[in-house]
Amino acid sequence: MIYFDATRLLEWTGRYTGMEQVAYQLARLIVQREGRLVYFIPARGFIDVTTVVSWQDSAVTYEGARRGSLTQLAKSNPIAAVGELRRRLVLGKVQPVAFGSGDTFFTSDGLWDRQDYIDSLVHIGNTEAKFVHLVHDIVPIVVPHLVHDYMTGAMTEYFTKIAPYIDVLVSISRNTQTDFMSAF
Repeated sequence: MIYFDATRLLEWTGRYTGMEQVAYQLARLIVQREGRLVYFIPARGFIDVTTVVSWQDSAVTYEGARRGSLTQLAKSNPIAAVGELRRRLVLGKVQPVAFGSGDTFFTSDGLWDRQDYIDSLVHIGNTEAKFVHLVHDIVPIVVPHLVHDYMTGAMTEYFTKIAPYIDVLVSISRNTQTDFMSAF
């Protein structure tokens, strides 16, 4: 089974542009070919959300991906807070996907600033599943003066930890592939 990591897409706010549009098109293609969408939940791992996402012309949404304080929501909208609490309780009962032999895990835009996510990728890398990673660019590493300092460190740490587990690297250009191979 092919599992596509849709976490970044489902947490994105606003219109999809550039990298998000590429991920969206890949997600649609994979689902059309009987693949599955997964969403990362801290301390739980990846859950299958294929049947509960809503597809629009250029976006995909999942109500269970909402973030934010339940307390703040209760103060501003008590009725919505009750619904959100129900969603979170249902979400808490969903079993995470156990990746194994014959499975392919595909991420197109890792959450490189979240250690729990990185730990989950390393775990997947230690299974029999194939790990495919699309790399759009590594601008924070190649030209760090163009970005905020934290981005360079976070992306470098992310790829340093997961690069040994990537079975297939897909890059958007030969230049990106060369940059990645030189750095990792």
